[in-house]
Amino acid sequence: MQTVTQSQLAITGALSSHRRRIAAISPKAFAQVYLAKHMRLKPSRMHEDLYGMLAGISTERGQRIAVAAPRGHAKSTVVSLAYILWSILYKHEQLVLIISGTKEQAALLLKNLKDEIQGNELLLEDFPDVCSKPGEIAGVGGRMPKPWRDNCILLRNGVMIRVLGSGQALRGVRHGPYRPSLIICDDLENQEHCESAEQRIKLRDWFEKTLLKAGDARTNVVVVGTVLHYDSLLANLTHEKLERGKSVGWDRRLYRAVEVYSERADLWDQWEAIRVGEKEFNGETGPIAAAAFYETNKALMLKGSQVLWPEQEDYLRLMQIRSDEGRLSFQSEKQNEPLDPERCLFREDSFHYWDNGFTEPMEMVRRIGQHCRIYGACDPSLGKNPNRGDYSAIVTVAKNLNDDSLYVLHADIARRKPEETINRIVQLAKVFNYRDFVVEGNQFQTVMVESLRQRAMAAGVSLHPRSMNSTANKQARIEGLEAYISSGRLKFSRCQTMLLEQLRQFPLGAHDDGPDALEMCISWCAERRVVTGGRTYGMW
Repeated sequence: MQTVTQSQLAITGALSSHRRRIAAISPKAFAQVYLAKHMRLKPSRMHEDLYGMLAGISTERGQRIAVAAPRGHAKSTVVSLAYILWSILYKHEQLVLIISGTKEQAALLLKNLKDEIQGNELLLEDFPDVCSKPGEIAGVGGRMPKPWRDNCILLRNGVMIRVLGSGQALRGVRHGPYRPSLIICDDLENQEHCESAEQRIKLRDWFEKTLLKAGDARTNVVVVGTVLHYDSLLANLTHEKLERGKSVGWDRRLYRAVEVYSERADLWDQWEAIRVGEKEFNGETGPIAAAAFYETNKALMLKGSQVLWPEQEDYLRLMQIRSDEGRLSFQSEKQNEPLDPERCLFREDSFHYWDNGFTEPMEMVRRIGQHCRIYGACDPSLGKNPNRGDYSAIVTVAKNLNDDSLYVLHADIARRKPEETINRIVQLAKVFNYRDFVVEGNQFQTVMVESLRQRAMAAGVSLHPRSMNSTANKQARIEGLEAYISSGRLKFSRCQTMLLEQLRQFPLGAHDDGPDALEMCISWCAERRVVTGGRTYGMW
């Protein structure tokens, strides 16, 4: 019996040594061995990048890393749990400083570390020289240990961890002869820190003049969080644009939950309209009807989309979050791209909507009657390779000749090839019976106009496509829409979410195809006049 017990102990010891050797390789290996309960999902590209960067700085000292991560993507699990545990158990660091937005947040991060050190069975078995259950007496060099506090713990191997809230005093933070060798800033900023320019400057000064001075030349600094404001500290650390006050010497990374949006933004606009009760699907509205619409069109709605961590939040889930929490919140919390409202031309309160009184565009067209003229415009947005799928915008606008009011009836913005764009225009022409249709002109798009004309004739559709060459600066042209929008002369449908989003983000957004096509329609109207019944109208 004694022999069996000794054999079991030998096997247990061998397994323990093997785990320690494997986990010592990297923070990722450590997490896989000892933190499996936190790693149930396949890691994302961001996690892999983080593990690689963090492993490298353990030997290459004096490094600075800044990472903007989407909310809910387990950045703290990787950085403030797995990496710190790996660093302290293998004694890569002597004094670790953890900073969060408030001291309560920082204390919670320390509690998560304590829970693993005192309650993780594998760590207790493999690192008995460091880890112990609550109440066990063991100190450094046989001395009685100092009691663990909410903001500071001293481990058996002599490593100390201290936590503070942002803005707290740091003068004289030491552990014996050691200054902080690793500084982790996890969600250093909260909404309060970003509310005013004064608060943002105050935090930035504290970060640069106090926190970064707490270490020495060998101190590693890791900043992770979510960009809450376009001029926040993290925005300045992670964005490369010069106007953001580019910080020198930082390895900067920025990740977005949605890496590539679906090619069929028009279907997602319909899905959201059904979900919030603005449209029907099979006679129903609301989330259940939207789910049925999604299942019917799933392949098309997901075409071309790419997300950062599909195992955690797939594209459908992210679109639900965007619909529930609003686009401004989504741009910040999930995309790390908060907008500067002072630099955006079209304000939220300047938009007027026609769907307060009408449920469908053709219902309004019938109400206007003989005084309605419908025109369309397309910005193909073709890149150097016209055969690849690129965003194109097809905008349909109606004008009431009685009062010169303008109505955006339909906005179709999607990633597609020229052939697909032509087919879509012909489909829309069957519905709206355009008085005229314009396409932004250049060498290739002139050929597209002729192809569109031939395709419409073959389909028996009345369509008169024209090429429109714009010599003025695009931004200046789109800015010309502001008077139409703010005065209420130009009205939209709330279902046109992609177009409205591009207008709200202009000129800072990644895409402006919709506003460009809309401006073409308005310009085409302004240049033409027609006499009807003794009165002169804009030709629509």
